[in-house]
Amino acid sequence: MNDVRDTNARNASVPRPRFRPPRPGAGRRRSASAACLLAAGLLALLAACGQSPGITLTLAPTGAEVVRGADTQVEVALIRRGGVTDDVALSVTGLPANVTATFSPDNLSGAALTSTLTITAAASAVAGTYDLVVHGSGAGLSTSAGLTLEVLDLTVTGRVVTFVDGPVIGASVRAQGDSAVTDDTGAFTLTGLSVPYDLSVWNTAEEWVHVYEQLTSADVLLAPVGTDLAASPMTATVSGNLTGDAIPVPTSQRVMVCASSDDASCSVATPSCRPETRTRSASTGTGKRLVM
Repeated sequence: MNDVRDTNARNASVPRPRFRPPRPGAGRRRSASAACLLAAGLLALLAACGQSPGITLTLAPTGAEVVRGADTQVEVALIRRGGVTDDVALSVTGLPANVTATFSPDNLSGAALTSTLTITAAASAVAGTYDLVVHGSGAGLSTSAGLTLEVLDLTVTGRVVTFVDGPVIGASVRAQGDSAVTDDTGAFTLTGLSVPYDLSVWNTAEEWVHVYEQLTSADVLLAPVGTDLAASPMTATVSGNLTGDAIPVPTSQRVMVCASSDDASCSVATPSCRPETRTRSASTGTGKRLVM
């Protein structure tokens, strides 16, 4: 019996692969399509990397302190992007009561890119920490930057000394409702003040008082006139000739002699007068020599 399967296998035709030559221009179309996709991707990447129109504000510093009664300044800088040239108006929100703010200038136009923000705290402002926001807006664009503001009370430390820098012990010191008594080094501390402040120093037992006005410093050295007279008496001999329409005057005539100084460091800023008895001069002439 013949093997049919073998005969069929021998007689069966084997399919041959067909080769189709590429159509004219097909390769060029595929290359052009890929190039278009690549170009589109590059354009999208460039668009993503490009700067869209916008504005940004930066502050220096970002945190500010101001003593009640004083002011502080913050520099505001504007950054423009994407060809923005429109004016940008500045403002601030979050200010506490009795605290004001001004910009110079308050509108950034043209080549202007910086402004100075001045914050002023009245003496009646309440000490504390406040969060402010500085805004910039113009041509449909807006931006903001945060600013921390601390309103402070002034603490004053100092010493009361004599003209020769000795400590004045037990003197009373007072300013804006706060009082202190100097210690054995003449030191004192006052808290809760605003600027400027007036400060009084006195000693009831020695019957002197000195008032300092419009002070702003947190560290002071005080040398009241009264302390020099009470704690450190000093003597000097002053001599001279009396001149004027009333010369000559009789012997033993009592006159008023005043001493003053043009030196700002001298505690005798105003004339200090005392009566003295004129004595006859040893020199000749009508002038009368006076000795203290």
